Amino acid sequence: MTPDYSVEILKGMMTHIVMVAAPLLLAGMTVGLIISLFQAVTSLQEQTLAFAPKA
Repeated sequence: MTPDYSVEILKGMMTHIVMVAAPLLLAGMTVGLIISLFQAVTSLQEQTLAFAPKA
């Protein structure tokens, strides 16, 4: 296995990891933004709203 081939494999792995993780990260960021906006608009600063329910 040549160093160039190893770099290509690692680059491909990183690309796949980002492609798999991106939708989950974007969903989490969207939910966090919506909760933050809701708290700011309604002036609620309860700590219970800052945490998502655990399943």
